[in-house]
Amino acid sequence: LPTFTIQPSDVNIRRNTPFTLTCEAVGPPNPVTIKWLHKGKKYAERNESSSTITID
Repeated sequence: LPTFTIQPSDVNIRRNTPFTLTCEAVGPPNPVTIKWLHKGKKYAERNESSSTITID
């Protein structure tokens, strides 16, 4: 199973303030697919071991 080498962390922000989340994972299997969810629904998907998303 893939394992995180950089775990996503909790952030505290003010409403309507952009922020960035980052994580990184290694396989097997390779390539690792990272899926970002918001309220249980897919927000973004990356087929890379490192993933960063910015929420505006």
